[in-house]
Amino acid sequence: MQMKKPIKDIEMVINMSGRAKRLGRVTRQEANWLDALERSDLDTSLPFSGTDAARMVAITPNKKGHIMKMIPIPRKMTRLLIKSPNYVRWNYSKYKHGTVYWVRLDD
Repeated sequence: MQMKKPIKDIEMVINMSGRAKRLGRVTRQEANWLDALERSDLDTSLPFSGTDAARMVAITPNKKGHIMKMIPIPRKMTRLLIKSPNYVRWNYSKYKHGTVYWVRLDD
């Protein structure tokens, strides 16, 4: 029985955005959802939840003007916001307990 070698360099585990590798990269569909979120009427400079983001993506048309057929559920949208380096968790202790709020980083 062969023993697995321990990981010596922790930076091998973390990718460029500082997120854990197990989340993977943003797929093309997820990139479309993030683009729709940026084009939506949701003010991302203020705290918003994954449910708010999923609802705004659902009603925002794509670049051709059509409503998207594949829309994210709130849990999937939250996982996408974790993957994205453009969004960070907001201090949600002031808000509803158990809900994670997000805010967009200023570029």
